[in-house]
This record gives sequence, structure tokens and C-alpha cells, in this order.
Amino acid sequence: TGLRRGEIAGLWWEDIDFNNKTISVKRAYYKTKIKGNVTTKPKSRYSIRTVGLSDLAISCLLEYKEEQQMLKNTLHRYWKDSPNVFTDELGEVLSPDAISSRWRRLVKKLPLKKIRLHDLRASFATYLVYSKTPIADISKTLGHSRISTTVDMYVKNYDNYYKSARDNINKIK
Repeated sequence: TGLRRGEIAGLWWEDIDFNNKTISVKRAYYKTKIKGNVTTKPKSRYSIRTVGLSDLAISCLLEYKEEQQMLKNTLHRYWKDSPNVFTDELGEVLSPDAISSRWRRLVKKLPLKKIRLHDLRASFATYLVYSKTPIADISKTLGHSRISTTVDMYVKNYDNYYKSARDNINKIK
């Protein structure tokens, strides 16, 4: 989806429109030194946005929601009722750091190249560039305040990947 870690952590079930296959990004969840865990508005006013979901993402979210409901039914009074999508086994909200930590553990278990959670955001944007999605649309999807941010971060990468791929193909004999 291209969401930031804090936006993922701040996602509530009510933010997901399963019929229209969208997420409304309305808040972010962060851990601060002074206030601890806080739910706040996203990074900028441009970060408040609607993002489309693939059929696979919808399917995974529905399956995850069922698993959460089973845990809730099993744990009863030990379950912490939270509106958040991403929680631990007791219903406590997962912080962005906890989400990244779980991602790292998953990557270690699978035969994947070491990749940070944030790299998925970059991969998502790069894929959109490759698929010829207009830069303005990519910028809005990522919640960037300026199109130049999207261009600087992702279009340049596209150009580098293109050149790298071309150079490697030219080495084949």
C-alpha cells in the first residue's frame, strides 16, 4: 500500500472499506520519549489520503480479522479491545518498532533478501513508476506534500534500475 510504519500502526478497522477496496489514512501511531505511545494525525495534511487495496490485500486483511476475532473469543477478559488493525496476541496496539521487528523476524525465516519494512514502500512506488502510473498519482498515494519528493526518491531509482538492467543485459554473451 505504500503506507509509512506509523500509518500502518495507526490503522483502524473502520478505516478499511472492504467494498470499495480502500484504506483511509487518517492517523498515525508513534512512540515518543516524553508522551509514550500516541495516536496523532499523519506526517502532513497530504498524508491524510485514501489508498487502494488489491484483492490479495483485502483477502489477507479479512483472514487476519477472523484470526483476531478468534483470539478475542478465546481470551475473553484478557483481550484488550482496540480499534487498531495491527495488534499483538492480546489485542494491544503494535508500535511501529514492533511492526518492523516482526517484519525482520519474518524475513529471517523466509528465503528473502534482507529488506527493511520501509523498503516495501520504495518497492511499491518503484513498481508504480514501472507500470507507468502518473507521478502525481504516486505522490498522492504515498502522501508526499510535493511531487518533487516522489521524483527525487523513486523516479531517480527507476532510472538507475533501468540503466543497471541495461548494462547487465549488455554483459550477456
